[in-house]
Amino acid sequence: MAGELLEVLRAYRAQPVTFYAPLSLAERIALASHLECALPDEIEALYADHDGDTPLTPLLFHMMSATEAMKWFDTTRAYDEHEDPPLRWAEYGARAFWSDDNSNYAAIYVTGPMRGCVCFLAFDGTFDMRPMYRSVANFLWALLAAAPEGLDWTEMPTDYPELTPRHDYAQSAADWARAQAMLALFEAMPSTDDFLDSGQRAYYASCAMNLTPFERSATLYRFLTDRDITIQARACEILGVRRWKDATPLLEIAAKQGVEMVRFRATRALTMISSIDR
Repeated sequence: MAGELLEVLRAYRAQPVTFYAPLSLAERIALASHLECALPDEIEALYADHDGDTPLTPLLFHMMSATEAMKWFDTTRAYDEHEDPPLRWAEYGARAFWSDDNSNYAAIYVTGPMRGCVCFLAFDGTFDMRPMYRSVANFLWALLAAAPEGLDWTEMPTDYPELTPRHDYAQSAADWARAQAMLALFEAMPSTDDFLDSGQRAYYASCAMNLTPFERSATLYRFLTDRDITIQARACEILGVRRWKDATPLLEIAAKQGVEMVRFRATRALTMISSIDR
């Protein structure tokens, strides 16, 4: 088990939580087969340590047992077959392993450029799958930090999008490589008004923006004039929370000329940026 995961697991075990007996190697292989993926190393290590924990813990999410994870996979995929548009979480490579027992889940990407990243699958009609944490260990640290603060899961600190410059250049380079991979998928999408394609295109753009390192925020300007207003709005939001002052002229244009949603996000971003001068 990697050092960082081992360290957070020790802290996790100090919580008043009941842990189930670990999965055997054969059971972990069966889990991976059922979920139609290769389990990332961190997930493999967690299930080798314990097969989920008791629900209703002091933490916002609890790790599902293998049985629960497989049932969620089957039930949600069957449900997705009747969704219009489909949610595509399985196609995108997300697998849920944590639940808040209130129809919200945390998942890890098991394949593709974002393999190892953690996202949220919130059943609020959006099913947002933007990467939020670089690793399972970072997600678990965030869970532990949020518990004594009484935070809602939507208020937990996240790795993405970065709000301040990082001095870990290797990590920034890795994030940028992931962002560029998602950008390539975005650029490869056909330029049509097809509803399904638009949703997939917006997903790729949203992931690319979330992964973009703080110091490369200027590369987000291109999204402010995208034909998709949801992409424009997301770009405004990220530039705002980053207090990216150089974006002010472009945000001012969006605040005047954009549709209502974009005007609102751009105006809010400008307010956040102006707060740094107070």
